[in-house]
Amino acid sequence: MVSNYIKNEMPKLKLEVFESDKEIKPISFYVYKAVPNEQVDSIQQFMRNVVWKILYRQKIPAFTDDKRIFTLTMLLNLNIDESFTIEFEQKQALDIQNFKKIYADVTNYYIKENLKKTKVNIGKNNYPKYSIKKTVSTAYISELKTTLSSNDKQFRLRRNYKYNVKISDENKIQLWLKICSEFETKKTIYDFLNERKNVEKFEVKNCWGENGETGIIQSVGPETVADELQNFKSLKQYWEERN
Repeated sequence: MVSNYIKNEMPKLKLEVFESDKEIKPISFYVYKAVPNEQVDSIQQFMRNVVWKILYRQKIPAFTDDKRIFTLTMLLNLNIDESFTIEFEQKQALDIQNFKKIYADVTNYYIKENLKKTKVNIGKNNYPKYSIKKTVSTAYISELKTTLSSNDKQFRLRRNYKYNVKISDENKIQLWLKICSEFETKKTIYDFLNERKNVEKFEVKNCWGENGETGIIQSVGPETVADELQNFKSLKQYWEERN
């Protein structure tokens, strides 16, 4: 890998870009057409939902250009979900320049798969970092233990590296890195509400979810987890039945 520094137009803002020293070669994909069985508001969101369900239910990585579905191995069966129909079209070697996003997504998938093997220190135990989006913290790098914590260990600040994968016009993989900081607390939203703190615009991460879901709190309503929701049972009942 060759490292290059690219300076943004904003003063003192630098991005580091690693580029492969060799060109990538075209690879063959299984190409599928996905058709919704009901009306959808966004075809882009629909295609991403199909990709997620293929990975979740068949454990096969899938990718999309918002028009077709692409996989590196043939799907086990096409009856994945009642909400859509999948049809196999062909096996095709994709042109790299016309399908830059697909090749970048494949590269990003394998980066995350390798990062999953890394253990993260939590207390006295080591746990696999199974949920990764596009941020790698210094917890991955044993030589860079730069996490700062408050005296009571309730808050911590650590260095993060956000990355983005791109394919260059010369068919080379580029890994764009941007350094940022992450502020975390062990307190829950419930703790902050009991302290009469305003939690709107807080980013919340589900550390136990398979996909590491995050969300931004928009508002705090009067409902509780035991209240019945519109067209749905309560959250409390949902989790009791699930577990």
